[in-house]
Amino acid sequence: MLFIFLVLFILIARPAGFLICTYIKDKKYEKTAKEGDTNDTTNLNETRINTVVKDSDDLDKAITQIQELIKQAKPEGKKISIAGAQHSKGGHSIYPDGIFSCWCSIIILFLI
Repeated sequence: MLFIFLVLFILIARPAGFLICTYIKDKKYEKTAKEGDTNDTTNLNETRINTVVKDSDDLDKAITQIQELIKQAKPEGKKISIAGAQHSKGGHSIYPDGIFSCWCSIIILFLI
């Protein structure tokens, strides 16, 4: 019995130790963009934007908010980028000097 325990310990200890050391040494990733800029998942397409709009947690307020955002953008000739989970790569969903609207919490609300 002791032999089996010792063999299992030896077989499990090394991979477990490796995973623990990797977790401790791993640097936490943070998205960093300058004020007035946004970026995609790759962090290679930092884009200057005109306005950042955060979504509301209330669905009715969020619908009103997007309607007002469209009314504001049209006369100014601005394009609206709507961010969901922000998994886009390549910068194709971010418009320079446009309006950036983050809808992350509303998407999570719909998933619950």
